[in-house]
Amino acid sequence: MVGQSKIDLTFLSSIIDRLDGISESWARGQVTINGQLPIDHRELKGSGLIRPITLSFNITRWNDLLPRVEIPQKYIHLATNDWHCFEDKSLCYALLHEWIYHYESWSVSHPQLVVSELMANWAMDSISRLIYYHHLGKIRNLVAWPSEWLCYNHDQEGIKEFYERKWKIT
Repeated sequence: MVGQSKIDLTFLSSIIDRLDGISESWARGQVTINGQLPIDHRELKGSGLIRPITLSFNITRWNDLLPRVEIPQKYIHLATNDWHCFEDKSLCYALLHEWIYHYESWSVSHPQLVVSELMANWAMDSISRLIYYHHLGKIRNLVAWPSEWLCYNHDQEGIKEFYERKWKIT
């Protein structure tokens, strides 16, 4: 941790604050955090649903590279359609363009320490939501991703959808 900026450490501590039973390791600027994530979704308040999670990211590049997220395969709902997991079973909880957009837009109106906290909380909320959807997919035995669960497609199609939605809102 020697030499890390206060902004980078704020991002790290904001993620750690959302986890229980954490352990962390460092290797050449790469941080790996293992912990238990309480799934804090409005429909689950007080349910006690907790999932083990591993996050890894470059401590100095968290603002332009999404943290990688993994959960044990037994908690991933793998149906015949896309459930927002990569081939290596890591979770696809956000688009890189969306991540950078939030970072840049929040940077205009907030100090960097606040931005690092906002980004960490936005990431953890997105991860929690996706894990919750996997939980529902498993208990409801869903095959297809329900259309009411808003999400972006992957690759260029998802980037196009993101910008189309963004311009409709702004």
